[in-house]
Amino acid sequence: ELPDDPQKRGETKPDFESMTYLPVGVLNYMLVLPSGSKHNRMTGALFNLDKFSSTPLDVSGLYKKLAEEIPQLNIEGVAINETSVVLFQRGNGPESFNAMVYLDKNKVLSELPSGKLSAQSFTRQFRIDLGEVEKTRLTFSDAKYVAKEGFYYLASAEAESTSTTNGKI
Repeated sequence: ELPDDPQKRGETKPDFESMTYLPVGVLNYMLVLPSGSKHNRMTGALFNLDKFSSTPLDVSGLYKKLAEEIPQLNIEGVAINETSVVLFQRGNGPESFNAMVYLDKNKVLSELPSGKLSAQSFTRQFRIDLGEVEKTRLTFSDAKYVAKEGFYYLASAEAESTSTTNGKI
């Protein structure tokens, strides 16, 4: 149950920020990930689209590892290519940066049935400067992988923003 007050509601709500289609065997799944920007934003979900059911996905082990390398963790996108699950870090906090975080796809797939993602799948991260618009830094807001083309991403420019609040556009 969430509070009625908008500010308190924003502070306590789950934070599902990114999702991607994840075909596994003959079943169809949707992988949904939280931002990781607060301790209560460490649970995602795995939706079985054939059975219209979902199971919680604890990503705290993975996100704690990422937070050691990325200040003000704020995952905003996820995309999957042939070998990797790639998370897109939104660098909208004052000490933060945009990054592409690579996870080993096979390790991720092997962990999903357990309901947890650990740090074991993490392989590397790359910081990325997306530039700015009218002196406001661009940050990742979503991504998609297209075979034979590569990653496409969406970016936004939000002034006065942190990793847990939205700023002025």
